[in-house]
Amino acid sequence: MRGDLMRQKNNKLTKLADTQRPSSAYLTAGGLVIHDILESIRKSDEISLDRARKAGSMGKGTALGDEFSPDFDVVCFVNGHEPPFSKELIQAFLRTVKNAGRTTAWTILRTDFTQHSVEVIVEVGPFKFKLDVLPAANFVQGDHLLTAQEREATQSKEGSKRMKTRCKNQRERSNFSTSLAEATVSFVKGVPLNISRVIRIAKYWDKHVDLGLERDDVRLSGRSYLIELVAMGSNRKKTNRGLQGRFSRFLRQMQTLSSARIIFTENYPVSKIPENIFAQSPLILDPINPYNNLGYQLAKPEMVNVLQRWRTAAERTLDFIQARNVDVESWFQNL
Repeated sequence: MRGDLMRQKNNKLTKLADTQRPSSAYLTAGGLVIHDILESIRKSDEISLDRARKAGSMGKGTALGDEFSPDFDVVCFVNGHEPPFSKELIQAFLRTVKNAGRTTAWTILRTDFTQHSVEVIVEVGPFKFKLDVLPAANFVQGDHLLTAQEREATQSKEGSKRMKTRCKNQRERSNFSTSLAEATVSFVKGVPLNISRVIRIAKYWDKHVDLGLERDDVRLSGRSYLIELVAMGSNRKKTNRGLQGRFSRFLRQMQTLSSARIIFTENYPVSKIPENIFAQSPLILDPINPYNNLGYQLAKPEMVNVLQRWRTAAERTLDFIQARNVDVESWFQNL
């Protein structure tokens, strides 16, 4: 009887994970906009584009369904520029985006820019979504005979070297994060299916948690990626094959996130983590960039309520899971 109940829960969770994906129509709409913007960039005399890659949740294959209007991120590896990028380069990207928008196939609703990216809200048929165009330094210029894997390794190695030798603090190093986007995408895309499912379930759960960020005027960077790392990190080297068990491990880690220590050693050994980073708590370390601790911001005083809301939501969901409740969708309500 208990085994039947567990199978029902696992089957329903699996179905939820497998259906929480962008539809083919949504992906086609995003692909159309990306194609037009990249064509505009290639025609620009102000930008020397080596290559472009889809990044973020879309690139990693962890984006949720259409109802969440997942963003598209496009990283553009440019020649002749390194972080921090000049205002002139960002403005050049903004002009190419606006030029691409002179089409009847889709409509620009709003554009904005930061020192790191150009942001555009577009409407394509029934869909409305945000797309970020992010410049990145190209560190493999002239190496066109390299395989994609070799290019990715060279790009990451050179980016890491610059962060170590040229950057004095975390803010300066963060400017190089887009330069490592290819390796980040490959790492997450390479996880087994059972882990990618728990990532998607974890992100679906987090979408239902009101952290009160706008209400409290609190800024939380990289929330989606942070949840991905916690979902992966809490399910490493575990034998339980059930999705309910993996999701429960993620929730238990969210209960104790303030003291989390999540480290991935596939791309660098622990000895390569700078001492000042290794000593930080919580430690939720980027698997590609040993300088990027996504947990660092959670130690700030203004994050106390954020951590408490995550903790409370995790406790409530675990109570639902432990009850004889096979209505899986109800696990994600009233958090």
